[in-house]
Amino acid sequence: MRPDTLLVHAWRAPPRDGGAVAMPIYQSSTFEESEARGYHDIRYARLSNTPSHEALHGKLAALEGSEAALATASGMAAISAALFSTLRAGDHVLAQEGLYGGTHDLLTRTCRALGIEVTFVPGNDPAAWRKEVTPRTRLFYAEAMTNPLVRIADLPAVAAFARERRWSPSSTTPSPLRSPFVPPTRLRSGRAQRDQVPEWP
Repeated sequence: MRPDTLLVHAWRAPPRDGGAVAMPIYQSSTFEESEARGYHDIRYARLSNTPSHEALHGKLAALEGSEAALATASGMAAISAALFSTLRAGDHVLAQEGLYGGTHDLLTRTCRALGIEVTFVPGNDPAAWRKEVTPRTRLFYAEAMTNPLVRIADLPAVAAFARERRWSPSSTTPSPLRSPFVPPTRLRSGRAQRDQVPEWP
């Protein structure tokens, strides 16, 4: 299915109040509950499970071809959630060189303070990765295009490298400078210009 079709038709919401055709934006932070349930079972904005959240997550998952998606309040919130849901004290991370400063700080200060070792490697050199990987390595962290240095990782090689080791998640790859719908760009004289872009499959 094409992206424009997925944006309209993916994730069919339950019947909407008043028969609304378009998904309304729910601004309520709390919702009425008909029975006593646990904290994680209730609808609550902080848990990212309001009807608006569920619609957004459903659309993103369909667009990405994944089982599920989660929107966070910031990129660093997403990165922190991915790292800290996977890593424990004593683990090792391979991380691409030239990462966004906030991420670099998280890895070099916070992770190391928690007993997580980090080794930085070029994002496009599988030989360097094999040299630095250890039995304690649990994750390869790479950015699709680093910010602000615009270094490009070899993402297919990163994914294959992680799959060979049966890591789960295999790799963490945010894309801070573009969405999945923005075509690849070539940087010339400090300005992004459109290159020849194949049509969406």
